[in-house]
Amino acid sequence: MKAKRAALEQKIKFSDAIEEQQRVLNKLKLQQESSETIAEEAVREEALQIDERPFDRNEIELPKETTEQLKHTHGQSQTVTLLFQNHSRPQALT
Repeated sequence: MKAKRAALEQKIKFSDAIEEQQRVLNKLKLQQESSETIAEEAVREEALQIDERPFDRNEIELPKETTEQLKHTHGQSQTVTLLFQNHSRPQALT
C-alpha cells in the first residue's frame, strides 16, 4: 500500500511539470509552423515580384572570364565552319 501511495504522490508531483512542458512544446511547434508559413509567403511574394518585372538582358552579366571564354569558343566554331565549307566532299568509291 505504501508503495502505491508513494507512486501516486510522485505522479501528482510531476504531473504539473509534465503538463507545463507539453504546453511549451505545443507553443514552440506552433511558432515553428508560423515561421515556416511566413518564410513561404515571403518566397512566393519575391517570386511574383520577379515574374512581374520586365526582362532586361542587360541585367544579366556573365563573369568576365566566361565572356572571354565564349568569345574564344565562338571564334573556334567559326573556324571549324569555314573548314567544312571549304572542304570538298569525298567521292564515292567505284
